[in-house]
Amino acid sequence: MRDTGLYVRVEGKVKKEAQLIAHSLGISLSTIINAFLLELIRKRSVTFNTRTKGKKNKMSNLDIEDFVDDEEFLSSEKEQEKLRVRGG
Repeated sequence: MRDTGLYVRVEGKVKKEAQLIAHSLGISLSTIINAFLLELIRKRSVTFNTRTKGKKNKMSNLDIEDFVDDEEFLSSEKEQEKLRVRGG
């Protein structure tokens, strides 16, 4: 049962494009985000694929520096979790 909301701030262009893609797949954006969060919990990691079929590899809607900072943050969090699991 879904009993809480999640408010995320994104650029309007990103939201609109994501909604169009989700609609073309026959899935709501909420369902996609929920599935992503469940996968995050299950795998305890995040994978970003920046390549789409038939299109050049570009990250026009993402700030590359933020992306790198997020990867560094996630790596740091993963290392801290390993230490907690080991009791260190």
